[in-house]
Amino acid sequence: MTIKELTASVKGAVTSGLNGVGNHNLSSSQIEKDSVALRNEIIVKKEISGILDVNAFAQTIDAIPMTLKPMSTNSTVHTIERYKHFEVPRLLSGIYSKCITHLGPIDKSESLQYQLGGNYKTFKYRPIGGNSPFIWIDTTLNENDAQDCWLITQEAFRPLKFVSITAIFEDPIAVDEMKKLGDSMGTGLGQKDSREFPAPSEVQSLIIKELTSRYVQLYHKRNLPPMTQDGLKQ
Repeated sequence: MTIKELTASVKGAVTSGLNGVGNHNLSSSQIEKDSVALRNEIIVKKEISGILDVNAFAQTIDAIPMTLKPMSTNSTVHTIERYKHFEVPRLLSGIYSKCITHLGPIDKSESLQYQLGGNYKTFKYRPIGGNSPFIWIDTTLNENDAQDCWLITQEAFRPLKFVSITAIFEDPIAVDEMKKLGDSMGTGLGQKDSREFPAPSEVQSLIIKELTSRYVQLYHKRNLPPMTQDGLKQ
C-alpha cells in the first residue's frame, strides 16, 4: 500500500465512522504526517521490546552520487581534509544503532562500516582495523535537512562513485522525493517499488485503525451540541 492509498483508506474510514456528523474536511498532508509519526512510534516500541525487524520498515536508495568535498563545509568539523561525500535523508534517530542494514557499493558486494556522529578521528585512528574504509555520518542535519556522509580511509574505494543505502528513515516521504529527483536526473535512484509505504501490512492496518479512531473522536468533540446555562445540551 502506498502512502496515498493509506491516506485514502483513513479518509474513507473516518467518513464512514462519522456518518455525516459535521464538517470533517481532512487534510491529506496531515494524515501523511500523522501516519509517518505513528509508524515511527511503532518502530521504536518494537526496538525497545526486542522484536524489531529492520528490513520490514527499511527503504533502499540506490546509486547515490559521491563527490569530493572538504569536511570543513560542515559546521561540526574543523579540518581541511577532503573526502568523498554524499547525503542521505534523516535516519530514524530513535534506533540509530540498528537502522542501517546496508551502506556501500550498489552491487551489495559488501557493506562498509559506519559511525554515527561522534569524533570521526576516533574511529579513523582506532588500533584495530584503522586502515579499513568506513563512512562517518554526521547526526547534525545540514542545510538540506539531510545528513552528511563521508567515506573515510578510502584508499581501496577511490574508484567508488555511487553508494547504496538500505535503512529506516525518519520520513519515508522525503526518501520518495529523493528518488523522484533521481528519476528526473537519470541517476538511477528510482526503483519500481519506491512508492510503497515502508511498513508491514499489519502495521499499515494498525495505523489506519488508530488514526481513524483518533480523527473520529476529534470531530465528534468538535461537533457536540452547545451547552445551555443549565448544563444541558440543546
